[in-house]
Amino acid sequence: MPGASSRTVFVAAVLSLSGCGGRVAISLPDGPGVPLGDPAERFAMATAGCADVRSVVAEARVSGSVGRTRVRATLLVGADRDGNARIEALAGPGGPVLVLTARAEAATLVLPREQQVLQDASVEQVLEALVGVPLRADDLAMTLTGCAGAGQAPAGGRSYRGGADAFDLAGGTTVWTRGSTGGSRAIAWRRGSLTVAYERNARARPSRVRLVVTDARQSGAEAADLTITLSRVDVNEPIDPDAFVARVPRNAQPVTLDALRRSGPLGGAARP
Repeated sequence: MPGASSRTVFVAAVLSLSGCGGRVAISLPDGPGVPLGDPAERFAMATAGCADVRSVVAEARVSGSVGRTRVRATLLVGADRDGNARIEALAGPGGPVLVLTARAEAATLVLPREQQVLQDASVEQVLEALVGVPLRADDLAMTLTGCAGAGQAPAGGRSYRGGADAFDLAGGTTVWTRGSTGGSRAIAWRRGSLTVAYERNARARPSRVRLVVTDARQSGAEAADLTITLSRVDVNEPIDPDAFVARVPRNAQPVTLDALRRSGPLGGAARP
């Protein structure tokens, strides 16, 4: 990131995809459960460790599939809870495949190799077009730190056998938590067709995140199934605001969301 401290500089090194292991399991209880009499208090306790998370800088590798297309790339991500974000995707030599920047959710996507640019869209629209995953900019920090819904007051909640609880938040988001010897932690969240599940390490921090988007046209079919393997996560490190400002090549040609969808995962040369 331009002007960022040494702890927040994006290192453009391609990471090995070996040793990723299997996919993060998603097995969430459903049904009415047993209503919680104190959902706000229970949820606050489960997310207490995330209460002060404002920003995140992460290095990660993404693998999986979008439709029938395999996806593999290195991600360099910086995001905060105010809807500011920067994502660089690397795939092989030659610099970034794409650079997505956002300020207050308003996104600009630059495809440096193709000298193309998309403007006047939201982060959610751009990520859905690129890889079929409708994540907002403010979702990124919560997703990479395992802090889904932190700071929100649930409208209701219910418990299930096995120690899992589910909490209903504003905007149609449901967060599942499960207790352990270290306390209760979020294990997954769902909004619409998107489900995000965490695998945590010995320090209870997410080590891998799985994102699954179901295809409404085919019952049970997956439109996207991606796993993000985190190699480094820095929380609340200062991020230079200039990192969220797009650098658009002078000769960049405009591209549309529809063109991005047609070009396949991670963009590529998109036909307007």
